[in-house]
Amino acid sequence: MTHKNKLYILSGLPGVGKSSIAKSISTNFKATYVRIDTIEQSLRDLCSFDVQGEGYRLTYRLIADNLKVGNSVVMDSCSPWKLTRTEYENIAIEHNYEYINIEVICSDIAEHRRRIEERVTDIPNLKLLCWTDVLNRDYEQWDKEHIIIDTAGKSVDDCINELVDKIKNEQNFILSTDRLFLRKLYETDSDDLCEILQDKETMYTYEHTLSDEEVKGWYDKQIDRYQKDGFGLWAVIHKNTDDFLGMCGLTIQNINDVEYLEIGYMFKKKYWHHGYATEAAIGCKKYANDILKAEKVYSIMRDNNIPSQNVARRVGMIKTGEVIKHYRNVDMLHFVFEIELSKAKR
Repeated sequence: MTHKNKLYILSGLPGVGKSSIAKSISTNFKATYVRIDTIEQSLRDLCSFDVQGEGYRLTYRLIADNLKVGNSVVMDSCSPWKLTRTEYENIAIEHNYEYINIEVICSDIAEHRRRIEERVTDIPNLKLLCWTDVLNRDYEQWDKEHIIIDTAGKSVDDCINELVDKIKNEQNFILSTDRLFLRKLYETDSDDLCEILQDKETMYTYEHTLSDEEVKGWYDKQIDRYQKDGFGLWAVIHKNTDDFLGMCGLTIQNINDVEYLEIGYMFKKKYWHHGYATEAAIGCKKYANDILKAEKVYSIMRDNNIPSQNVARRVGMIKTGEVIKHYRNVDMLHFVFEIELSKAKR
């Protein structure tokens, strides 16, 4: 199951503008707003003890409760350590939600200092940090890709517009067609992958459905392809509904020591016969031409897979050969379809 809703994980030093951006995300994206400063100060006021990690652990529970009932959540916290960032991610993964890591910075030191020295708080009894405290704050640098929003010299609206663009154009987004967009697969797509790879009718040409462990291995293989080749099979998402329809993408297939750049596609049975496979495959053909500068692309499918052969023909391919692929100790005849991109009508 794919969720439109997401967990927005904000991080950054005090005074960079996190709370202003988080509140705007909450309003614009209809996300529940969870603020670490409010929670920690409430614990101090109500329980009269020195708060350490209790505030973060309480936010984990609040986030989980909201994800369970279908709410997006924006988490406003400094989140200065890899530990807390990872724990937020794990909550999203556990509840089959996507997460977006957003680090807010202010690259103008003078502006950052002025904000610290002039800011006021709307949280009763909260003691604000001074500039020296901020400079000495323990804050671990990020060691993974994430979105960075620099608030220096920008309004909140400017920052939100930039964030929206970066979410759309971050590395997970690949290409767009009239009805669809293709993105990299997420761990949270596991239910959707199982719906395809464990369906007997969808997998009839393989003569085998995959176990949960094999589905995980199949997902890991796509991630390896992203890292090694820069592409692989991607998730196909409907623009209007955000539904996960299936997969389509480009992979390197080595058959009998010959490498083929293949357009592959697999869709949930309930989305067959809507033209989605053809539309996504045409988008991948254009990507192979425009981005990869490929001279040819192929599609290779079982001799009995008539629907996939028809998609290849609608993409403009013609059958040029036959190969034997070995799958689970069975020799399977496959047809090779190809198109020369220099001659294709795009």
